[in-house]
Amino acid sequence: MPHKGRVCLQSVPLTSLAVDKLAETKKQEAAMHEAIKSQQHQQKQAKEQLLHEQARQYKAEREYKLELDPQGKHSKRAIKEQRELLKHAEKAATGAMCEHGVQRCKICFPHRDEAKKHIEHERSPALGSPTEVDDDE
Repeated sequence: MPHKGRVCLQSVPLTSLAVDKLAETKKQEAAMHEAIKSQQHQQKQAKEQLLHEQARQYKAEREYKLELDPQGKHSKRAIKEQRELLKHAEKAATGAMCEHGVQRCKICFPHRDEAKKHIEHERSPALGSPTEVDDDE
């Protein structure tokens, strides 16, 4: 039972104009949302690209400083990178590359069986267990 002066929304039929207006508003909001989303994605990619470029530049700068003055004081990261480069160069010079272009690929050098990997040994009987006796009498 509706109150006096108030109109129940269920009793008022929606006109096609109101439905069209609502649909148009939803389309506009969806378009705005997509535009904002794509803009944020582009900003994120630009930021990632900038950070990547800066990291690459810092790494090149560290390598250059290390080459200029190998005996000077350098960061731990620069020393570690230099050590890794030397290790890779030494491996490439002494090690034999397989036909796949890798130092020791899993195809040419498969893993050993687990049985061959560990030293085989006989286990003594567990403490408190009865000892085995041969009944050859």
